[in-house]
Amino acid sequence: MKNINPAGFAVLAAVLLASCGSDSKGVATAARTVHACEIVSGAEVSQIAAAALVESNVDVERSSGGDSFSQCTHTLEGAHKRVTVQVRTSDTPMAMSKQQDADRERASDDGSSYAIEFGDAIAAGTDISGIGDVAYAFELYETLHLVVYKAKHAEVRVWMPLRSTSKDQVLRIEKEIARVAIDRL
Repeated sequence: MKNINPAGFAVLAAVLLASCGSDSKGVATAARTVHACEIVSGAEVSQIAAAALVESNVDVERSSGGDSFSQCTHTLEGAHKRVTVQVRTSDTPMAMSKQQDADRERASDDGSSYAIEFGDAIAAGTDISGIGDVAYAFELYETLHLVVYKAKHAEVRVWMPLRSTSKDQVLRIEKEIARVAIDRL
């Protein structure tokens, strides 16, 4: 299995959202700017995961026109290690389908096959009910990813490593964090 640095996911997300930028003040010009570290705080992640918070770091924040994107990684003590929360909003309707996400990932492959593996993992993922309008979870490189869409204008992604914690426990934590985030968008 390959180990992917969480910063690698941030880079991939930034590439996929290359059209996003920010003005000199980092303020969105149409939609409100989102801040993942504020939408779900480190204290909230700590409480949900039942693990002490070590630190929270903003990985990426971009806003341009009606699009806003933010990613925050919360580092916890104990078995969970890291929880990454990614939030995107857009004035333009988003595709809200596991298959469309998988196809978009595969199409972005740069020859390294990483995007193809990512797309295949998404396609093989499990639909999740009871949160957002569309939600699914998938596993890749010993990490569980949860993707939730709301009203075609908001997306939340949460991922955690599966080391030392059951998949069911990780999914429970991710769902609670995503529910907090999606309800605030």
